Amino acid sequence: MAEEARAANERLLSRATCPLCLDVFEQPVLTACGHSFCGQCLAAVLGDPPRPAACPQCRAPLEPGSQLPNRSVGDLAEVVRSLEEVAARPRCPQHGKALALFCEPCAALLCAPCRDGPEHRGHRVRPAEEAARELQETLQRNLLSLQEQKENLKSRGDQKREDLQVTARSELQRVAESFEELQQCLEEQKETLLAQLVQMSHELVVARILSRCGAAMAPIPVSRELKKSIKSLSQKSRQVMAMVDKFRVNMCHEIDWQREQVTLDPDTAHPHLLLLDDNKEVWFRNEEQNLPDNPKRFTGSLSVLGSQGFTSGRHYWEVEVGEKGSWAVGVALESVSRKEPIYHGSSEKTWVLQLDWGHYSAQSMSTDWLVVKKKLKRIRVCLHYETGLVTFYNAKNMMQIFQFKATFTEKVFPYFSVSSKGTHIRVCH
Repeated sequence: MAEEARAANERLLSRATCPLCLDVFEQPVLTACGHSFCGQCLAAVLGDPPRPAACPQCRAPLEPGSQLPNRSVGDLAEVVRSLEEVAARPRCPQHGKALALFCEPCAALLCAPCRDGPEHRGHRVRPAEEAARELQETLQRNLLSLQEQKENLKSRGDQKREDLQVTARSELQRVAESFEELQQCLEEQKETLLAQLVQMSHELVVARILSRCGAAMAPIPVSRELKKSIKSLSQKSRQVMAMVDKFRVNMCHEIDWQREQVTLDPDTAHPHLLLLDDNKEVWFRNEEQNLPDNPKRFTGSLSVLGSQGFTSGRHYWEVEVGEKGSWAVGVALESVSRKEPIYHGSSEKTWVLQLDWGHYSAQSMSTDWLVVKKKLKRIRVCLHYETGLVTFYNAKNMMQIFQFKATFTEKVFPYFSVSSKGTHIRVCH
């Protein structure tokens, strides 16, 4: 039965197929010799402009304008197309029927038996073709809307890029003007100081000549005013050099170095260390806190690490420290011992500046005792990973306190230690 149906379909298809394009007829026409072709296919045979030709099937003469529409074959072609569309539709795996319906609440294709089943009974069901057309229209509208949004975003992006370019050009001009003003100011100060030095040098030469001339009588002393002027000028010169050094250091750090917003990592803090102020401040406390003993936590030394580590670049952060007690700030390798005591003066994995009951020292593989005229209150810790430099500055005047030279091959973390009651370290933001 299936073979007979297949054979009938093939015969029907052959009767509805154009012998020229071998596809289902489109607007078929009938020739005087009784053969049918698609209207466009036969027009191609007659040429442009049309001229007499031979029938592609029987070679009978064909005259332009002698063909007539073949409506019966056209109707047959429409039937074949409909059958092809029905055959191409997906079928229900349960009932074997065409999925010609669409259930809106379930957003699913249905066949007629599925529609009448309990799962979809009472749901709004429409013809699948109608739902497909509506969905296509919706998608088309959404596509147009997205294209409009894309154009708007592109326009805003172009405007933003233009604004950024204007800002960049303005900043370039401001920087250039600022450096020119600074250079002019320094040049004026230089000329003023040099002129004063030259004037005083001349006065000293004159005084020396006069002294020699009057040596037979009595030496002529250098005037008190001249001594005072030279002393004042020397002090001013030292002040200028100190200000230039400070400016140079500050400018290099602010421009070339990345200031880090360091916070303390509570998972690493020793149970005797209390973290406050959103993990920016650490104090020593006598009572041990009940904290989980994870692998990261220090239990052998009163230490805590910063939350962020570094494997490249130039970074710095500043801390406020107590003027008494015992503390240490610096950097440590990620592999630093957490469960065993850390002895800063013989450690291969920490580089710290330490206060120990009134005495400052720089400690790593050895201890360097430091002479500090005034108590340190705010310290800048600088890490240059690639060169292995760890440098400490007095943040108040940017005078260097000490510099370590190391070699880093793993992640480096900010390191803090507090080991006396009433002593604290606070990270500055």
